Amino acid sequence: MKHCGTQELETGRLLLRRLTVDDSEMMFNNWASDPEVTRYLRWNAHRSWAETAEMLNEWEKHYGDPTFYQWGVENKRSGVLMGTISLFPAPELKTGWHLNTEILGSAWEAGYALGRKWWNNGYMTEALCAAGLLVQHGGCPLAGGHPCQRECGQQRRAAKSRFRLRPRCDRPQI
Repeated sequence: MKHCGTQELETGRLLLRRLTVDDSEMMFNNWASDPEVTRYLRWNAHRSWAETAEMLNEWEKHYGDPTFYQWGVENKRSGVLMGTISLFPAPELKTGWHLNTEILGSAWEAGYALGRKWWNNGYMTEALCAAGLLVQHGGCPLAGGHPCQRECGQQRRAAKSRFRLRPRCDRPQI
């Protein structure tokens, strides 16, 4: 697969774009500070917009890497940043075998977060489809997934965007 990195993607309602430190306040207010949204993410809810700015600064450093895929999900009509979506390699997943037992391609996982006020409107399904098409056109099969399958809409969202879920929960439940 020839990687192209985080390229701007557009759907009917959304703009998927690179994030910058200038997005810190909106990201913090709309989802990064919400423990319910960040519940199954690899990072905890942020306590300040400065913490969000630090994360965005790190992400910005990686945008030059053609294998780095991290988008902000923005409503095209309002310009409001509603969430994030990322794709990352999942080398431990087997996607297929050739006759001589060589693995064919690599699997990718999707991670995402969406502010609660935008849940149940199809936004993340739309974003997942756009990101999935980018990878599929590059020849990379999708494994899909979210750290945990407990969210009620997870199965439907994955099915609609042609992702295959695999159960996994990295963070212990208290």
